[in-house]
Amino acid sequence: MKNKKYYYELGWTNIVTAIVLGIFTFYSISNLKDSFWIGISSALILTALSGALNGAAFGGLTSALAFLGAIIYKVNYKAAPSFKASKKAIETLGKAAAEEQAALKLETFNNSMANLDKYKFLLFISAIVLAFIGRYIYLKVKSTTANEERVEKNYFSARTLSYLAMFVALSVVLNTLRVGPISFGGFPIIYGGLALGPVYGFIIGLVSDLLGFLVRPSGNGFNLAFTLTSAITGAIPVLVLRTFGNDPKNKHSFVKVLIGIFVGQTLTSVIMVPYFMKLFYGFNFWERVLKAFSKQIWSIPLYAFIFVSTWKVVNKQIDFKSIEKTDFAIPQK
Repeated sequence: MKNKKYYYELGWTNIVTAIVLGIFTFYSISNLKDSFWIGISSALILTALSGALNGAAFGGLTSALAFLGAIIYKVNYKAAPSFKASKKAIETLGKAAAEEQAALKLETFNNSMANLDKYKFLLFISAIVLAFIGRYIYLKVKSTTANEERVEKNYFSARTLSYLAMFVALSVVLNTLRVGPISFGGFPIIYGGLALGPVYGFIIGLVSDLLGFLVRPSGNGFNLAFTLTSAITGAIPVLVLRTFGNDPKNKHSFVKVLIGIFVGQTLTSVIMVPYFMKLFYGFNFWERVLKAFSKQIWSIPLYAFIFVSTWKVVNKQIDFKSIEKTDFAIPQK
């Protein structure tokens, strides 16, 4: 097993994938204001994933360097953000209590910065170790499944559940990642649907929303309508893509993937979410629509680009075909 492919794969798709995952790793830490354990967990998962897909040494080193660079950047250039008491907090808690809460957040943030700086090299080494572990597990799973039948007889086999768990975990940990107006929480849901099919995409979106609420509860409380929206997010793009036919090359077409994601995100993020916000909480519908649309202008083409640029290497390394074949019909025993 310890051949050169264990340590690196250097095709152009691998290089692009490593760069994309490295960017995600960087922003998962550098763009967070709080909840650093989520950012660190996200960065470690992405490093392990990069190692699994691109080789332990190449994939792990690229993402681990991005990890270390993000920590250094965060500590040196974003060590003192402005934590101010919001108007809502002042109205709810009173000015003194709100200011005390803001001061506590700043103190917690500075303590997190000190710990990040103190343990940055340990985290760097841990990321590389995880990349090697991820690659080892991947090659073990690949060698085991190579002798299995191409079509699973069990709709929810261990392999299927592991893929679902991977996309759910990525969605939860990336939910706090922001790059300007762009959020990445929905991207693993869309990716999972495009990779595995609409039924599994629906399940990934459903479970991601439920688990995400448990990890980071919404101030407005749990609402099943938004869980449904999250589930549909994973199903629609691949259904649209299938209207172009069953040619696997459709997933390599930027335009077709762009159309699929555009239809899905427009229906869910631009229409359904603002409607539910108006229905349940009284927000202005058109104001929410315009705000959501302004974000999706950037998110939709970026999601399409990342999917198309990484799909070849991901599909080469992970066998999704046998799972996708069972998508509409559970095989009878």
